[in-house]
This record gives sequence, structure tokens and C-alpha cells, in this order.
Amino acid sequence: MISNQPRQKKGSLAESFVASRLANQNWLIIKRNYRCVGSEIDIIASKKDTLLAVEVKFRRSTSHLQWDLLLPNKKIQSIRNGLLHFITKYQINATTLRLDLALVYPYQGTFRLKYWVDPVTME
Repeated sequence: MISNQPRQKKGSLAESFVASRLANQNWLIIKRNYRCVGSEIDIIASKKDTLLAVEVKFRRSTSHLQWDLLLPNKKIQSIRNGLLHFITKYQINATTLRLDLALVYPYQGTFRLKYWVDPVTME
């Protein structure tokens, strides 16, 4: 049962759930849990000329949750910095950078997903 799992395990299961959904939409999962100084990105994926960073959040419910409360400016900046580091380190050539937010929550023993496509501009 999902609700009985430790917090870290729930997060990992949620990330796997989102990565699977992205792969089913023809996104190539390049890296999970990418870490560099001051940044951690849950999922980095690509499709055509787009490089996607996905922040995954696990919550018990979706009541009164908005993307701007789940993804504060400090975290957005951290993800931007991490994505720029990733691009430089691996010499990635992408014309579009995108940051999406995935909210995963339990539902009848499995997961449900609320997904925001590019709620903030990656400039």
C-alpha cells in the first residue's frame, strides 16, 4: 500500500510514475535526480529540440494546491541553474528549455497525477 511507504520511498515511486508517463508520451528520459552544487532536478527529458526539467512533488491530496505554492521562486532559480549546468557539462544543444511541475497523489492504492506544463518561463 502506498500510504504505508516511508516518505523517501513515496518520492521515488512518484518520480518513477512521472518518468513512465513521460516515456509513454515519447519523451526520452535522460537523467533522474541530477545533482550539482545548489541544485537537484528530479527528471531531465528531451523530445525533438526541447530539454525538459520536471519537478515532482508527492502530496496526500490536491486540495488547495497551486503550482506557485509548490514551486517557489528559489526552487525555480535552483532548477534553472542546475539545467544550465547540465547543458554545459554534457554539451546539450536544445532550442527550448522547459520546466514542468508534476504533483503525484495517492488514489485507491495507486497514483494520480496533476501536471502543469511550463507554468514559468525558462529564460
